[in-house]
Amino acid sequence: MTPDFVPPPLSSRPAVVAYTVLCLTALMAMVLALTENDHELIGILLVAGIAALGVMARWRAAPLLLLLGLAVLELYHRATWSLYSRAADWQETGFTDAVLCAAVLAYSAGQYRLVALSHSVFPIDARRPPAANARNGRRPPPFDPRQRRSPHLPQPWEAPWLAIMAAGWALAVSLFWLVLSVIPAPIDMASGEWRGVLLIFVVGLTTAVLGGAAAYLNWFTATPTEHLLFLQDQAWRETRREQNQINRWLTWARLRRQRRKEKK
Repeated sequence: MTPDFVPPPLSSRPAVVAYTVLCLTALMAMVLALTENDHELIGILLVAGIAALGVMARWRAAPLLLLLGLAVLELYHRATWSLYSRAADWQETGFTDAVLCAAVLAYSAGQYRLVALSHSVFPIDARRPPAANARNGRRPPPFDPRQRRSPHLPQPWEAPWLAIMAAGWALAVSLFWLVLSVIPAPIDMASGEWRGVLLIFVVGLTTAVLGGAAAYLNWFTATPTEHLLFLQDQAWRETRREQNQINRWLTWARLRRQRRKEKK
């Protein structure tokens, strides 16, 4: 008699192993970049340890904790060495900054994909009925397998492609930041602050222009049925109070008529 097939544990799946290796490799690159920028070694190891523990325990909040730890490290480093001086133009090594950005992006995306494979794609919705292994049938379990991504769906190229995309976006942002540094800053503003203002202006203007163009294109290519649905939505938004009041009166009249019939 052939024994029943026992699926391998989830931790040994190729996709889970690939994303775990990606997250830990990104952490190693992050530690090297922070060390090269002369940050405190104890703080670096503490942040990296928490992030590594988040990978092993599949914490959904691990990327947020990592960003918070990096922000604290950076603020402490600036307060220690530059004392928030506006006159001092804080300059870091461009290569290490690009490596740090790529590592944080790869770690965050890899961690969320890892959580989707091991726990659930989205946080558990308490409105859904609990699974069979829920306690007392009242609340869903901490990790609902019904909302988990199937481990056989990820392709072998997903993790390497994610690493390449993270490095590419970090390089593109670094080049864009370098282009912004060519524009001279006003006399009463540090160059870093000036580049930040330019970045916000360029990104905001580009988003507004592209959003307007996309909205116009969507309006231009919409079908008559879609236009009618849009007009119905607008009419509902403008007259929702009046329609609610009319419906309440109609419901009251219908119930009153029903009660009169029951009395007869």
